[in-house]
Amino acid sequence: MSKDKRKQPSRGDWNIMPYSIPNNPLLWASVTCILTAIAYFPMLANGFTNWDDPSYITENPLLLGPDWGGIFSKPVMSNYHPLTVASLALNYQASQLSPFFYHFVDWILHILNTGLVFFLAFKLSNGKHLVGFITALYFGIHQMHVESVAWASERKDVLFTFFFLLSLLYYLRYLERPDWKIYLGVLALFVLSLLSKPAAVTLPIVLLLIDWYRGRELGAKNLWLEKIPFFALGLAFGLFTLQIQSENAIAEAGFYPSSQRVVFACFGFGEYIIRFFWPFPLSAIHPFPKPGVIPISFYPALLTSVATVATAWYFRKNKDIVFGLAFYTVNLVLVLQILTFGNSIISERYTYVPYIGLMFAIATSLEKCTWPKSVKNGVLGLLLLFALGLAMVSNKQVRVWKDSLTLWTKVIESYPDNHIARSNRGNYLANKLNRIEEGLADYNAVLKIKPDHVHSLENRAIIYLQQHKYKAGYADAEQIVRLHPNLPKGYFLRAFALINCKIQIKPLPITAAVSHFNPAMRKRASIAVRFTLMLKRTTKGRKTILTPPSRSTLKTATIIYSEPDVGTLCKIRPKHYRI
Repeated sequence: MSKDKRKQPSRGDWNIMPYSIPNNPLLWASVTCILTAIAYFPMLANGFTNWDDPSYITENPLLLGPDWGGIFSKPVMSNYHPLTVASLALNYQASQLSPFFYHFVDWILHILNTGLVFFLAFKLSNGKHLVGFITALYFGIHQMHVESVAWASERKDVLFTFFFLLSLLYYLRYLERPDWKIYLGVLALFVLSLLSKPAAVTLPIVLLLIDWYRGRELGAKNLWLEKIPFFALGLAFGLFTLQIQSENAIAEAGFYPSSQRVVFACFGFGEYIIRFFWPFPLSAIHPFPKPGVIPISFYPALLTSVATVATAWYFRKNKDIVFGLAFYTVNLVLVLQILTFGNSIISERYTYVPYIGLMFAIATSLEKCTWPKSVKNGVLGLLLLFALGLAMVSNKQVRVWKDSLTLWTKVIESYPDNHIARSNRGNYLANKLNRIEEGLADYNAVLKIKPDHVHSLENRAIIYLQQHKYKAGYADAEQIVRLHPNLPKGYFLRAFALINCKIQIKPLPITAAVSHFNPAMRKRASIAVRFTLMLKRTTKGRKTILTPPSRSTLKTATIIYSEPDVGTLCKIRPKHYRI
């Protein structure tokens, strides 16, 4: 009788899986990709939202043409990621502003990333199918990753991760067969990842973690020499990004005390671990606490951070656990709010890469543990059942990103007093759905929470002027000018309200009306000033009457200065603007 020469599964696979399960890694990867595709399929029916999508896609002038010079020279939303913007430009050339094709590209990239995660975990674990499968499955279907995939503006997340994972896989090939061509491939993929999102700056440290995990001597001279180009590029991109974001995205250091920012970092580190197992509430925004305040809700996450550090120390001789936790930490440390930025103390999209480390540590620990086979199979069954639950939640969560109404309503359900969510929902209700009163209600709610919120003041003033409530519009415009004296729109709205106000505030000559615009004129040639200068001035007796310019003149001004509010306001003009 001839011997069976079929390739035998690894010892770990023998202990936890039936022998009849195929060992083809491509088949395992395909299964994870198919399950991921099903979980995220509803996102293909989503539209755009008013959260960053206008700046990145629907109102981005760089996509027209496209402007390749601008794409590779101008930051967008305080970030330099030209490859991401270039991909959106290609999307625009192919499908204009059809949301389906933008979401389709993101969906495909996420599926590809899931397959790459499988092969990364598979190779790191020396060919353990189970490790690759569990790591990739949880990466693919986890609901904390929905924001990175279903939000059209987060193309940068899925794109940078695609090149990031390819670079790691090429590096593993380089370790197996050192060759300068493969090395250049690793470096080139790193550059593409950096050009997609600056978060890729962590890759050189991840390469060192892989060196340590694979048993390379960290004191070897060649090991550090080959990392010099990676660290140089990472440092250059990091400093450039810090310079860009310091102007707008990063809050002033004094806004939150140093001690509180340290607490923010510890909270985030533990909170993301908690949300790996229990991600609720899911929300596009998780607001900061008040300066100087540490809420009671922070304490479980702070204790989790301490427990995680203690676990890492206790298992410091276990390379699998240490590597997984280190991978998680390295890819998370830059977004732990030590330098506060953005509007959320934590953001679900920041877990897209870090969670690979957590799942790898869990999967390798399960595969190598010495529990009885029945116990292992039971734990595996629970993991798969839990994954099914995650997939069902993700399938529902991607629908939240259908439009701005569903997105911000979900945030308000979790954080009713969040002014950003209410302002953005009010904007969508009033301007897109023409549900003026509902939008006005959201603006009123915002201004009760945050009386100096300029966007809500502007939008409410415009609604009042559209409704011919000039006195109320004047009050909001006056508030804008007082709180934000450098914003020209405040002066425009104030002058427009005053000119149209039928209740005589006090006799003013024409020069006084024009003086409302003068501060804006000193700042820059704004549409507010131009609009005033276009008014036809006539005198009847002792009264000065301002007659509006012709519709063609107004249309030209609107086009030249790109102020959509001008066209909106001019539709409701009376016959005469009288002071």
